[in-house]
Amino acid sequence: MYLHILARCRDGGSAAVVHWIRAGLLSMLLAFVGMASAQADELKVSQSSVSVAVGATTRVGVSGASGTVSVRSADTRIATASYANGSATIRGVLAGKTTVTVSDRRSRRPIEVTVTGSTASLTVSPTSLTLAVNATGQIQVSGASGTVTPRSGNRLVATVSYANNVVSVRGLTIGSTSITVEDSRSTRSVAVSVTGTTGGGGTGTYALLAWNDLGMHCVDGSDYSVFSILPPYNNLHAQLVNKSNGSVVTSGVTLSYEAVADTRGSINTISSTKTNFWQYVQSLFGVSPAPDVGLTGNPTASRTPAAMKYNSTQGWFEAEGIPITPVDDTMRKNFYPMVKVVAKDGTGKVLATTNNVLPVSDEMTCKGCHASTTTGNAAQMAAKPKAGWVNDATPEKDWKRNVLRLHDEKHLGTPLTPARSLPRSTSWTA
Repeated sequence: MYLHILARCRDGGSAAVVHWIRAGLLSMLLAFVGMASAQADELKVSQSSVSVAVGATTRVGVSGASGTVSVRSADTRIATASYANGSATIRGVLAGKTTVTVSDRRSRRPIEVTVTGSTASLTVSPTSLTLAVNATGQIQVSGASGTVTPRSGNRLVATVSYANNVVSVRGLTIGSTSITVEDSRSTRSVAVSVTGTTGGGGTGTYALLAWNDLGMHCVDGSDYSVFSILPPYNNLHAQLVNKSNGSVVTSGVTLSYEAVADTRGSINTISSTKTNFWQYVQSLFGVSPAPDVGLTGNPTASRTPAAMKYNSTQGWFEAEGIPITPVDDTMRKNFYPMVKVVAKDGTGKVLATTNNVLPVSDEMTCKGCHASTTTGNAAQMAAKPKAGWVNDATPEKDWKRNVLRLHDEKHLGTPLTPARSLPRSTSWTA
């Protein structure tokens, strides 16, 4: 109607007025279209409240989103939420109420969530356990939520494993520890006592003492192809004491030793894969023990118990010459490998156990003076052979060959023989 009236105006400004009104109507039209479009693209959720059972999921449709869509649960202990392909997926975790918020770049929409179902919490039975060394006990687990993880407070005393709602506990050494059982919501503890008896009770009437008499025993290292100064050789002694009268038990019992993991989980059960000692032992020492058996016939500590012998002169049980190395089964250095000593009576009943370290190191100091070097202190230069350093590419061979070269220069009249644990020096020329 406005355009019709203005068309009848005769003054010169009528055309400008018509143009102004046309522009105004266009702006109004565009604004109306924009509002309609905004309303059509507004973020919407198909449900403003949902109910879901513990462990179940439900989906809520999301439409009209602008940009990236995100979802967030106000309490993930009760419900979790995720978004994909136009749907928010809500999963019930624990009975209760929380809010899940759906957001885009312009707005957000809340969804009230009610989780229904069991409110049962993690339960363990029994809450305390007593078992003998080498015996196994069980802890029943119920009401767990999510993954169940058992842990031993002291793996030297007891170890744990889990399957089918049962934690299996194995006693290793006399003592006490705590087993924790954890799920996604809570943690429970079980007190464990490991005794020296097989009946599952009592405090034990024997005490077992074990020790090593060599201190930090050294070995050459991994290479014995040139000569040997110190072979793998460690000693273990033990005494079993009757606590009721303080007497040392010397008969009617057996003592053994075996490898056991330390508090970091490091264990040393084999030596033959960590050194070439057994390849050269015949030429070095004139004997041929089997791999992992030492010069005295005693084996290295392994998962199989090895017998200790009673020394009537000293009044103790002993295993001398154990060929242990300072490298654990993961090929990491461990200068304090641990062994477990077990005392049993004639029927095989465990009387007592104890753990002991067999200190061993390959930190030989001969290389401090005899390793090939271009510069050095007075001691290193004094150790340099007149013919020069050998410069062997293998560090463990290098300093040994330098020692032999220096010996040959000073003592050509006294060859080194296998009887002295050294191959003939004449076989090593550079």
